[in-house]
Amino acid sequence: MFERVLVATDFEDGLYRFGLCLQSFHDSGVRHLGFVHAIPWKGNQVGGLPPSMDAEKSEALAYIQRYLQPDVPEELKPEIVVQVGKPSEVIQQAIASFKPDVMVLGMPSRSLLAEKVFGSTTIGLIPQLDIPVLIVRPPMASALTEAELNLRCRDLFDYWLVPCDLENVTQTLLSKVSESLRKGEGRQTQKLLLLHIMETTSSRRFGTDVDAQLNAAREKLAALGAELANQIPDTVKVTTEVRLGSPVKEILSTAQDYDITAIATTSRNTGRIWEWTVPSVAGELLRRSWHAVLFFPASD
Repeated sequence: MFERVLVATDFEDGLYRFGLCLQSFHDSGVRHLGFVHAIPWKGNQVGGLPPSMDAEKSEALAYIQRYLQPDVPEELKPEIVVQVGKPSEVIQQAIASFKPDVMVLGMPSRSLLAEKVFGSTTIGLIPQLDIPVLIVRPPMASALTEAELNLRCRDLFDYWLVPCDLENVTQTLLSKVSESLRKGEGRQTQKLLLLHIMETTSSRRFGTDVDAQLNAAREKLAALGAELANQIPDTVKVTTEVRLGSPVKEILSTAQDYDITAIATTSRNTGRIWEWTVPSVAGELLRRSWHAVLFFPASD
């Protein structure tokens, strides 16, 4: 599955601490781990970088190496890329070179307005990438003890919550989940929970047949779950649940109830200018969820 994992860190997100967990990543099925760090440069010099940037690059490289788990076999040692330039460009170059199956990025919790005012490298990158992105809250990587972080990294992709829109004929997210789970030989993902939310805040009014609608939704979701189970390794357990309420609220609540390790999602709107007028559930999850969010690139 995700055998090649590239972690981008700005040294403020705590993701460099993943280097303490090289063996745990390997135990989870990750065969190649990489780190990329961009050193912003706003100079106007022509003809190359000023000599001082070499020292900054060496310092940044040493900083990542300081957090690498010691005494590990050669095959567990990660590839480290430190370059000077815009973070988005440096990350894109690292992706082209490393060819990861998934990208790991940190993103602080903030509103759409704050994001537009102050900017977000993660949100800006998402529409440009054609690989899945795991978005992790910086406190998760920064505040956990080394033992806790090792356990977290070992089970980083263990249990996915997959929201499903039963009114959408094309189940894009399920197709992408299925495709990812069929790749590689890692044991990373053990369980999937397919979730459908029947909105109570929509313009559609529920009549006296709410129970009938819920049962119909459960049957349809169970059929999707059975179909998905036939497409993925039989080691992955698929369960389903239907809830009534507000989508984002119920998704986050379900993630807590079932000890989810990542919420899977996808959207064409997230990170684009028209998200101001076309709100995205995926975008709200990226901004509000304290659980890791596994974002799959939207189809064209």
